[in-house]
Amino acid sequence: MYAPINPITNPTDEERHSILRRALENAGRPEDYEYILKYLSPPPEITGIASTGEMRGVKIGVLGGGVAGMSAAFELRKLGADITILEASKDRIGGRIYTYYFDEDGKLYAEFGAMRIPVSHETSWHYINLFHLDTETKTTPYRNNFLYAHNTRLRTTDSVEQYLYPKYELTPQEKATPWNEIMDFAFGYQIRKLPPEVRAEMLQILPEYSPEYQPLLNLSIRQYLESIGLSQGAISLITATTPMTGAILDISYSEALGEDYTIDFINTYGIQGGFVKLPLAFYQSFQNAYPAQYSAIPP
Repeated sequence: MYAPINPITNPTDEERHSILRRALENAGRPEDYEYILKYLSPPPEITGIASTGEMRGVKIGVLGGGVAGMSAAFELRKLGADITILEASKDRIGGRIYTYYFDEDGKLYAEFGAMRIPVSHETSWHYINLFHLDTETKTTPYRNNFLYAHNTRLRTTDSVEQYLYPKYELTPQEKATPWNEIMDFAFGYQIRKLPPEVRAEMLQILPEYSPEYQPLLNLSIRQYLESIGLSQGAISLITATTPMTGAILDISYSEALGEDYTIDFINTYGIQGGFVKLPLAFYQSFQNAYPAQYSAIPP
């Protein structure tokens, strides 16, 4: 039970890509690297679709001041459009990004919304780099942390088989299987079972999906774990040792599968000083008649 320590602050694109490659190699599917980069990267530059100034005088309304709406406005502005962002909240922007500050200096804060960026999310990193925002690792090492399950306290380095297996109603086969193999079967088996080009569909919106992937779209995580033959005792043990799984047991399995596919839960980063700095960077660029990010675009 281990997550890699990732001490790199403000990683370069090359460093992020190296981290992602290693994580995929450790997961046994290095062939997914090119697919992930392809489908999580930003689209071609908007000025290659229409020329700068071509939409001058065109009025566009954007619903919502989250980063999706703000990035859309940021890109459309390059074409000269007259853009209005309509946001329901009167006292903040950012959508699901919600940084709460406990002091006026902004040194004490908590993230009430989004709080991590996986190294694989190329589009997010595109804007983080564009606005020169500082990042810091959010990877939490499991080394010798405490785990409390079924009224039993143990270290994450202790034997789950020794201390927890006897407390759950496992099948004889499950009792004879090492814990790391059960976890790999539960969360790694299905991804590796699909061909690489089918796995890539997890990052795409398609009118129709491959026959191998289609049946997984209508299952919850619980239903999937049951479908591969895990007992209720094993499922309970999984949720006890990985509480995050327990909290989302009844959500769409395909949603969770997509996040596993892109290694979203390890090697994650936050923005130094608060995640809200990203939407604020968009906002500040809107207030500037000649933003530095448009240096290659004539006014």
